[in-house]
Amino acid sequence: MKKLIVNADDFGLTSGINRAVLEGMTKGIITETTVMVNMPGASEALDMAREFFPERVGIHLNLTCGRPVLDPGEVPSLVDESGNFYRRRAILMEKASPAEIEKELRAQVEKFLKSGLYPSHLDCHHHLHLHSEVAKIVAELAKELDVPVRAVDAETKTFFESSGIVVPEHFSMDFYGEKATLENLLAILDSYEEGTMEIMTHPGYCDRELEGVSTYNYFRKKELEILTSPVVRSALKEKNVELFSFKELKLEKGSSWATS
Repeated sequence: MKKLIVNADDFGLTSGINRAVLEGMTKGIITETTVMVNMPGASEALDMAREFFPERVGIHLNLTCGRPVLDPGEVPSLVDESGNFYRRRAILMEKASPAEIEKELRAQVEKFLKSGLYPSHLDCHHHLHLHSEVAKIVAELAKELDVPVRAVDAETKTFFESSGIVVPEHFSMDFYGEKATLENLLAILDSYEEGTMEIMTHPGYCDRELEGVSTYNYFRKKELEILTSPVVRSALKEKNVELFSFKELKLEKGSSWATS
């Protein structure tokens, strides 16, 4: 049987996204979500997770949206003159100190843990772990936490697996923007023969709060409509696809660094 993890990114970005993620988790096919602990909606998101899906929430490590968890003065290479993260990944990586990247990402993990939750997995906003320096830091965090990581491409998949970290066999970021259609989602389900596929999604309700922090707006509502459609759940059954979680993936694959 093919297995499917449907992850909702950007949990905690805004209240509208939080409501959409909750709806998708409780009424749709979303199986996991990852929270941006530095954003204004994070407290509400963590409260929702504790109540409704405490074992299916991970950390969306973030260095390109909002302000750092740490005081900006502690991580000056990561922020602009206003104390905000650089929005463009290329600018961030040109200026950022690896030591300050690690310092901030560890602070984000610590903030998540202080909520009383334990992360199901890690991923990165804007796929920052495509950069080797960030990937090394994320790998260390994943090993310390003993959790799986999203592998965006073949190179990062090989790197994480060689480090003993559990990753899904397949990953798709094609359910996005104009490609966020029912037809494309069904095509993704047909694109692999076996193993576990993670599909990245961004459900949300578009409002002024969202427009102030993200340029990806209209399609978030469209994604939610598809992810909560009974047609999709019926298609999963017809295609013999099992909804899966990162906890189940970890139990299935194990982790080579974990000790008994």
